[in-house]
This record gives sequence, C-alpha cells and structure tokens, in this order.
Amino acid sequence: VPVLLEPVGVEMDTAVVEYGDINTISIYSGEVVPYVEEAAFSVDGKIQEFKVSVGDMVEAGQLLAKLDDSKLLEEIESLEAKIKDIQIMGSFHDRKAAADIEIAIERLEMLQSGRSSDENIKAQQLEIQLLQLGLEEAVVLRNQELDKLNKKLQALKSEAGNMLLKAPISGRVVYMSEVNVGHAVQKFTT
Repeated sequence: VPVLLEPVGVEMDTAVVEYGDINTISIYSGEVVPYVEEAAFSVDGKIQEFKVSVGDMVEAGQLLAKLDDSKLLEEIESLEAKIKDIQIMGSFHDRKAAADIEIAIERLEMLQSGRSSDENIKAQQLEIQLLQLGLEEAVVLRNQELDKLNKKLQALKSEAGNMLLKAPISGRVVYMSEVNVGHAVQKFTT
C-alpha cells in the first residue's frame, strides 16, 4: 500500500457522510415572464404606415409606425409663410414710417428757419412725435404677433415629431392593436 504524504499548506475540508436516497426529485412550480414595454402615440391621428409586424425584432429607437402628418405639415408651411409675410411687410412699413419722419423733420427745420408761427412749429413737432410713436407701436405689436406665431410654430413642429412611434427598448414585438393603414388612433392607446 503506498503511503500518502500530507499536503503542504492546504487546509482540508471534511464533510459528514450521510446515508440517503439519491433518487429524490424536488419539483417546484414557476414561470418565466418577459418584460413588456408598451408603446403608443402621444397625439391623435390616422395611421399612415406600419414598419414592423408581430414577431419582428426591433432595436431601441427604431421606427414602428407613422401617423399621417400631411395636414400638420401644410399648417406648418402656411404658418411659416405668414411669419415671413409679416416680417417683409413690417420691414416695408418701418422704412416708409422712417421716411415720413425724415420728411416731417425737414418740414420742421424749414418752419424754424422761415418766419413761421410758433403754433405751426409746435404742430409740426407734435406730428413728428405722433409719427415716432406710431412706428414704435407698430414694431411692438408686430413683435408680439411674431412671438405668438413662433410659439405656435414650435408647438406644431414638436407635435410633428410625435407623429412617429419608435421602439422604447430593444426586443420582439409581441402585440399590436388591430388597426390598419388609414384607421384613426387615439393618443396613449397601446
């Protein structure tokens, strides 16, 4: 019988031997449930196209479906044209008002250099002030209108971004509502 040497620097683990049945089987019930993430449009609209079907694998950010945005794009285009028209007409009005003010100032200088009454001079000064105030008022009102239209335009542009439904996570498409192209969908409907 060979003689075994003691291991050097190794701690020994020991266990108590038990007599038992190795054929005992334990059964546990359980289920595997996948993580499901719902996706829905945040605006009402009509379905223009689907990019995926049930069972398709998608990556986070991938386009799933698109709403018809033709009316919204027309409204955005119309609003942009209106803003441009207001700016062009405002610029024209400002130049015309500045020219009217210059003419009124020249009349005042002519009245002051000539032998005109103080009443005529004061009337011309008041006319100049009236023209200047009219120009300032027009600029303020136009800027307020432009601010209002620009805010509306930004809201419409952000709504246009909501016309696309993108995958919130990567995974497999397991359910889609029973709608077809052209059907209306309500916002926040899965």
